[in-house]
Amino acid sequence: MSSPAKRGPGRPRAMPEAEYRDAVLAAARHAFASNGMQASIESIAKDAGVSRRSIYETFGDKQELFRQVVLDLGKRANDVMKVEMQDVTEVNPLEWIRSGFSWFFAFLSQYPEARALAALATQEGYETTSFLVQRYTQAFSARQEAGFAQEGIKEIDQANAALLAMFGAMVEGLVNFDWPKHRPDNDVLVELLTQFTAGGLRRVIDKAPHLFRDLN
Repeated sequence: MSSPAKRGPGRPRAMPEAEYRDAVLAAARHAFASNGMQASIESIAKDAGVSRRSIYETFGDKQELFRQVVLDLGKRANDVMKVEMQDVTEVNPLEWIRSGFSWFFAFLSQYPEARALAALATQEGYETTSFLVQRYTQAFSARQEAGFAQEGIKEIDQANAALLAMFGAMVEGLVNFDWPKHRPDNDVLVELLTQFTAGGLRRVIDKAPHLFRDLN
């Protein structure tokens, strides 16, 4: 009787599929964020505790591995968003503004590599590069439009996109800010942005509503 063939040097048998993917994608997130597309499969395999061959067998090549990293990060953004939005049921502008900023900060706190990966994905020409803004838009656009409709402001598609871009830029500015003494808690930053944004929107609605029309 012939003996069974020996297992090749691929993925360790003991590591479950889901655990394997999580380990590789986590290592790849860090590697791509730190070194861009110069990151090596060898270093990713070493950090993940798997073989280089197993990564090629599972993901094909480095470009596909990066694509999977971006897609996985989008899914993780959704998971964080569900938590941050679970108690938001009103059209109240203050609440959806606050929940939106809370989501941005919660996500970037859990996945600080996201900003670098989004920038890298932009360089690589991925349509999913703005996944943070896309996820925010998908979740909050309808609520935002409903809030504006209550103010008698309609057809704000392009204005809506501009506001979302501004929200994202403000969050990124504070996340990247070099605080002179110490970094305030996220809750403080979220409330600062919420009140600042709500006040600005209120002024535009009351004093210059034509801007929404002009932006379209």
